[in-house]
Amino acid sequence: MVDEEVTKTLTNDIVFNKAMIEGNMACWNFVNRRLDFKHDFPHKLYYGKVGGLGYIVAEDELTEKKG
Repeated sequence: MVDEEVTKTLTNDIVFNKAMIEGNMACWNFVNRRLDFKHDFPHKLYYGKVGGLGYIVAEDELTEKKG
């Protein structure tokens, strides 16, 4: 489930700073998983929880569920 409130304010700079400075695991995992992630990353980011753990995905990783 996507956390809409966090997603509204999630920026590339926030993800980068929380990953590298604060050690936020959701941000750190995203930055290390997406080697193309830079400060000018063009895709919208979404935050949600999977099994109780925070997780960040980019819009290009999502697919539309039909039906």
